[in-house]
Amino acid sequence: MAFRGPERWLLRLAARGDVTLLVSPYVLSESARVLSTKFATPHDVVAGSLAALPVGVVSEPEDVAVAEARIAVRHPEDAPVLAAAWSAETDALVTGDKDLHAAQQDRIRVVRTAEALAWIAGTQTPQRLPP
Repeated sequence: MAFRGPERWLLRLAARGDVTLLVSPYVLSESARVLSTKFATPHDVVAGSLAALPVGVVSEPEDVAVAEARIAVRHPEDAPVLAAAWSAETDALVTGDKDLHAAQQDRIRVVRTAEALAWIAGTQTPQRLPP
């Protein structure tokens, strides 16, 4: 895996079946766009890399959920990400996106990868755990 640090460990846990990672088609599409344009990665390499990730793909959220999420986020392009996590009823949204961490919502826990790993390992304090 090309990822380093906590991301690599989270993906390894998913590959072993210890955790389930979910992603929306929107996130996959945005990831492909960024890898292709910003990193000049050939399309077939991007497609193969994304297909190899140990993740499940959730349905796109309903328009009403995206509209609700737009109210909670600073940048409209983050709304489909937050809405997909809400709609999939995930335990947490794992992201390094500072704007999603600042979203004005309390429906889902938004954490960084290291926090997710600590939560999975059971080392976080009870105050940091979701309700």
